[in-house]
Amino acid sequence: MQLPVASTSPTRHIAILDCERNVPAVEEAYGPYFSGIFISVLQGAAERLHLSSTVRVSGYDVIAGQYPDPSIIDAFIVTGSMAGAYDTYPWIQPLADFIKLVYKEYPHVRISGVCFGHQIICQALCGEHGVIVEKHPGGFEFGLQTVNMDPNLTAYFPGLERYIPSATEPNGTSEAPQLRLQLGHGDHVVLPKPPQNLPGGWMALGYTKHCHVQGLFEPGRVLTSQPHWEFDSFIMSESISYLFTPERGFPQEEVDSWIEGTKGKHDSLMMQEWILQFLLGLLPDSGEGRPIK
Repeated sequence: MQLPVASTSPTRHIAILDCERNVPAVEEAYGPYFSGIFISVLQGAAERLHLSSTVRVSGYDVIAGQYPDPSIIDAFIVTGSMAGAYDTYPWIQPLADFIKLVYKEYPHVRISGVCFGHQIICQALCGEHGVIVEKHPGGFEFGLQTVNMDPNLTAYFPGLERYIPSATEPNGTSEAPQLRLQLGHGDHVVLPKPPQNLPGGWMALGYTKHCHVQGLFEPGRVLTSQPHWEFDSFIMSESISYLFTPERGFPQEEVDSWIEGTKGKHDSLMMQEWILQFLLGLLPDSGEGRPIK
């Protein structure tokens, strides 16, 4: 799969590390792996940004032990999964080791992850600083939720300041930009106290009422996201209805409310564009603000 990027930029290779297969209805639309979804949304983001050259996006089934050569990729995304970062499946530790290896020995490679991907990256890279992943004591968080973003991120994400609620809006007392994004998780990342114990320039992406850590960001290197910016209502609702059934102990009324919560206005398209720009090295790394031309 080839996506357009700026004509002044060399071809970039983005690897998608597949940690889960799509449910049947989603597989019909995007193929068997999560990477099919990511390829589709990254292509859409590239078209909206009017980028013109090419970037290669490849999927790797890490459950089957497939990994890219770090020396020939420019970035990778770790997908979501029904597994937990703390699980002992035989593919979990090799994935964590790969993340550590790339971070330490291939500084040109940008690292990103969604949901489970966010969690295992945080655990692998920040575990020695007190970051842990565990089941959320409050249970699951599903559907479109308001994510309060760190105001400091407006220096790195061009246009994010437009999402600060005005005084006339219901949430207009907040100075934090607010994004509506799809969520579907039962685990969460817990930061050390004080969070200043995080290494270097790491910062939390934002929070919801349910979950305090909706991503971690190290400018120029790592960007993780608890929200599924690659999911729309169709993907999320089909996944919920297939995986969370009464036969598996989930009351139908609760499942129906989760599905209903996936509908509505969202900001996933903008998040997709920021992620793509980050992966291609087009976001400012210093916080000085360098918008895309």
